Amino acid sequence: MSDAIAGQPEPRSADSTVRPASSLPFPVVGIGASAGGVRALLQFFENAPTDMGMAFVVVLHLSPDHVSSADDVLRRVTGMPVLQVVQPVLIEKNHVYVIAPGKSLAMTDGYLRVADSKRSAGS
Repeated sequence: MSDAIAGQPEPRSADSTVRPASSLPFPVVGIGASAGGVRALLQFFENAPTDMGMAFVVVLHLSPDHVSSADDVLRRVTGMPVLQVVQPVLIEKNHVYVIAPGKSLAMTDGYLRVADSKRSAGS
């Protein structure tokens, strides 16, 4: 049985394959940024209420060769729990999830799942 809302088409990805709708009862907001966007992220989370009823997934363009402290930095400005995703984790509302260096994330079945990033040469 599909999670799609009756009468509405199921979401399609850029490659036109049908993806089931999320069964989570709250929105999951994806935020992408390069290193230059960290200041904007800090301002956003510093001013964001901690009880908005949604989860945030922060995907930064990180070097796979360096340890990231992005989770620690965000933790200092928000009252929401902040977690660097290094293993599958259940997505919870009012939480912030940060990608780990050299990893990619997928959201399936209410979880964030992590895998090694497959970067092409020169990226």
